[in-house]
Amino acid sequence: MDGNAAFQFGHQLHPSDNTGDGGMRIATERVVEPLIEYLQERIGETSDVLYLLERYVRRVEWFEQDRLWAAYDADTAHGEATYDKDLRRFLFEQGIDFPFSQPKSASGETDVVANLDEDDPLVCEMKLYDGEKYSKAYVAKGVHQAVSYARDYGKTSAYLVIVNLSKRHLKLPSDGEANEWPPRIDVGGVTVFLVQVRALPQPSASNRGKAEVVSVSKDDLLSTPEESG
Repeated sequence: MDGNAAFQFGHQLHPSDNTGDGGMRIATERVVEPLIEYLQERIGETSDVLYLLERYVRRVEWFEQDRLWAAYDADTAHGEATYDKDLRRFLFEQGIDFPFSQPKSASGETDVVANLDEDDPLVCEMKLYDGEKYSKAYVAKGVHQAVSYARDYGKTSAYLVIVNLSKRHLKLPSDGEANEWPPRIDVGGVTVFLVQVRALPQPSASNRGKAEVVSVSKDDLLSTPEESG
């Protein structure tokens, strides 16, 4: 790398300054500072969304599990819509404007796309899991949809809420740190955050016995429906 590159860049921005200091000041103001502000804003927005989704997980598991399960069990044909509507209502009440359900995009329909009137919408997909009808392949479908919708809206991150209706805990893969919540996977330039909600009412801790775990690999989530069978 040319050792004079910084000076030459600064001199181009401020030709009258032979030291290049003026140019470097302008470069900092016009390039470096806006980039830092942009990155801070993106990181802050991601943290805010994850905070809300973590609150949603606790809300369901601590307070709304029985109510939502009863609504799901009464109309399983529209069970996913039951949880989707509840998530959208929660996001709206927490200040996420316009958490529409299934708006049209180039790739089809996504469950939650908020702030469509802004340049930086929130893309959130929801999928059920029960280990049978709603399998790993169905969750993988959600990953593919989330990535497609993120690209449609020019996003580098998306959120997949997995409503776990089984007795088993899903051990999800992550490209992040082992103790980082939630797990996330990077797919073609899009980071998909995987948020699991335990939706099946559980017996008391003393009566649950040993927890069963289902391991889900990244390959499972990236497989196509044909590959998943």
